[in-house]
Amino acid sequence: MSEERISRRKFLAGSATAATGLAAAGVMPAVAAARQPLAVPDKWDYEADVVVAGYGAAGCSAAIEAHDAGAKVLIIEKQAFTGGSIRRCGGGMYGGPTALQKTLGVEDSVDAVYETLVACLTPTGTDEERIRIIAENCGPNIDWVIQELGGEIKEKLSMKYAIDPGLNVSNLEELACKALHLPEVGRSHWFTPIPEFAQFMGGEMKGFEGGMPGGSGLFKPFDDAVQKRQIETLLETGLEELIIADPTTREVLGVKASSKGNTIYIKANKAVFLGTGGFRQNVAMLKDYRPHEDGGGIHVAPDFPNFRPELTPNPSLLKEHEDGSGVLAGMAIGAGVTNMGLLDSTRFHCAGGLVINNDARVLDVFGNVIPRLYASGCVTGGTMGKYYPGCGIYVTVAVCFGRIAGKNAAAETPVAAA
Repeated sequence: MSEERISRRKFLAGSATAATGLAAAGVMPAVAAARQPLAVPDKWDYEADVVVAGYGAAGCSAAIEAHDAGAKVLIIEKQAFTGGSIRRCGGGMYGGPTALQKTLGVEDSVDAVYETLVACLTPTGTDEERIRIIAENCGPNIDWVIQELGGEIKEKLSMKYAIDPGLNVSNLEELACKALHLPEVGRSHWFTPIPEFAQFMGGEMKGFEGGMPGGSGLFKPFDDAVQKRQIETLLETGLEELIIADPTTREVLGVKASSKGNTIYIKANKAVFLGTGGFRQNVAMLKDYRPHEDGGGIHVAPDFPNFRPELTPNPSLLKEHEDGSGVLAGMAIGAGVTNMGLLDSTRFHCAGGLVINNDARVLDVFGNVIPRLYASGCVTGGTMGKYYPGCGIYVTVAVCFGRIAGKNAAAETPVAAA
């Protein structure tokens, strides 16, 4: 056996011991190595082809595509309500060219989107092939949400900064374009809030802390599509750990979850998808990965004072949201992480997370594919850069690789009996 292989084995064993101690202290290292897997349970409580953790933009996109490709899908969601970060966002998706842009006379192209994203994202290491995938898919994905999922959006254009239903130049797009000497095109597609929430908020966009109603309108078509397909969903069921075949192959067999106070085991015949969001509310991870940020690296959002889960798009302002559970579950079986200390120009988002390839497959610390494990959205890193190209980019990227993951997961050969 080569000295290199011996060193790697020693590294993995030593790192696993260190990771266990750090986890007990509420802190995880930047590289977590493979450890002894959970024993495969004698009995699985649930079974599906594709198990999706997280009922937000990424999870819904993956679930819809996997279902439409013929897979039996099961979604688990930690909260008693659905939506995740998409319900608390302003309600925008970034991208072009789209049918709405064409209707409103806005000229755009895949190459122009690509140029903007390269300028905004590559300084932190996002590879240009991935940016090309985002650029090629962002326009069709917005059309998909509007034309196929039934998302409502006004045929209205504002080339002056606005957060208003329709097609707009956001202030963040304006800032990025000025800083990088790029043309302002107008790529933020803001969806129409559901009437109940707009009435609840007085019909006005009041900024993030006041509750932006647009997220309610953007989430609705995703939620409607999942409900229409009758995809099984377990609420109040949070991901705890990934169950793998053995520490050598790390083939993912399913998940261990906490459901209403009970431990359950869910078998994934084809794959597991992680769409559990970032780690913005995990104080221990923030201290570990962002110790030099203002406030000691702690950027936990305040609770939304008027929280009403049936209306508000802001549930992820609750302390238990964005707890890093998906990142930690991946790290525990040897998944790599990247950009964990990175904030984009909004100084709001955690831009780090699990490493995925361009097929949305999760990679280990050596860059190898972890079999049957996919991810998209804020649980992943390596996509966002220093500049925020425009409002809705996080949703756009989550949907892009969520759809890719769902199709690929459904195409997996079923795992051998376990």
